[in-house]
Amino acid sequence: AKVPGMPDFSPVVKGQLDSEDAVREELGEDAAEYRELAQEESGQKPTEEEQEEFDYLGYAQHRAMWFWGDALQLGIIKAEELPEDVRAKIKTVPY
Repeated sequence: AKVPGMPDFSPVVKGQLDSEDAVREELGEDAAEYRELAQEESGQKPTEEEQEEFDYLGYAQHRAMWFWGDALQLGIIKAEELPEDVRAKIKTVPY
């Protein structure tokens, strides 16, 4: 479909490589290494936050503290029944 204001991109013909595939084929196994070098030279080094993975254990522990807070507010468990370190970390929402 032709969209007004959008550039007219030519379709990739069968047997013709797009630019990323062409670069990958030319560089072979060293493509990733060259890409990293190019990023370093251009100052686009990935930050530590981008490289870090999601902390699933920390998230689960955080959610567990909300669970204990709800259990305390509902009267299912008493604060004295929980270990001291757990009591210090409990999270609650006043309602």
